[in-house]
Amino acid sequence: MVRTLHRAGYRIALVADGLEASFRNIFRQHGLEYCFEARAISESMGAEKPDPAMFRCTMEQMGLSDEDKGRIVMNGNNLERDIRGANAMGFYSILAAYSPRYRMVPECPEEEPEYVAKDPGQIPELVAEMCS
Repeated sequence: MVRTLHRAGYRIALVADGLEASFRNIFRQHGLEYCFEARAISESMGAEKPDPAMFRCTMEQMGLSDEDKGRIVMNGNNLERDIRGANAMGFYSILAAYSPRYRMVPECPEEEPEYVAKDPGQIPELVAEMCS
């Protein structure tokens, strides 16, 4: 999914909670580092999603402004952090329901995703639809 989006010309950022070393290992193991233009990782940021600083950091790295928010898509598997954070920023939100590591039922309107993807293969089509 990440490679497909990258090949299609979409700009990709990582906004993640965790340790820098973990994400370096994942990028190295899967050969994905070249796909990501920007990164905001909580260990370095001193903040965690849904803190707007996490999202603004990657926007700044990519030269994006508030006017671009309607063209930004967040794909995440955590309603409380990913979806709530994206919705608060004015981004499109896709719940990665194919990765049920966290609860999948929103507890409030702020956690309602705009789209739910049951398979990673759906993401490129959803992104194309949202960004057209």
